[in-house]
Amino acid sequence: MSTPAENASRWRHALPSLPESAPAILESLLDELERWNRKIKLTAPAPRAELALRVVDDSLLLVPHLVGETLIDVGSGPGIPGIVLAAVCPSLEVRTVEAISKKVAFTRAFHGAHPALRLRPFTGRAEGGAAEPWGTASTVVSRAFAAPTQWIPIGAPLVAPGGRLLVTLGSGDGVEGDAVAAAHGLVPGGFWSGQLAGVSRAIRWYDRPAG
Repeated sequence: MSTPAENASRWRHALPSLPESAPAILESLLDELERWNRKIKLTAPAPRAELALRVVDDSLLLVPHLVGETLIDVGSGPGIPGIVLAAVCPSLEVRTVEAISKKVAFTRAFHGAHPALRLRPFTGRAEGGAAEPWGTASTVVSRAFAAPTQWIPIGAPLVAPGGRLLVTLGSGDGVEGDAVAAAHGLVPGGFWSGQLAGVSRAIRWYDRPAG
């Protein structure tokens, strides 16, 4: 099991701009997830070290690809990656959207304990589009969808002009989302791949022209 100091060192290596306050908030997030998981299943059971990788380190991979000052996290579950991104990017306004009330309750409780986070939890389904109270944002992301072709039609309407849709990819995903993105007014923006704890990770993103 990694110590908080070891976690902080690893997180600062992954994100040199990590705010001084962030490691303590992230450790608190892990503490609360473990505490709530003992009574209410919020995440799949995992040792603390694996939980840290899955919740925090995985979320940090998204940071270099964010644009603008607002983010919508669709199918957020217990606020992941939204809470992490709010903690490490203090200027970012994060709106989490989740349909399961007990998971939204966790996000709201955590925000209550850390009110400085620019976090706005919503209960609902993003299929309602930008007409819902969460509106649109400069970056839209989800870790809840397995296939890009399922995620892009839901996420694309939430991307503001000049904004970006992030698509996390599985090992079998390719560029089949490009045509779906084009049908929703998005253009390919880039691709990143790397390793986390020996497991491959990949992100593709699509941008909405500003004009």
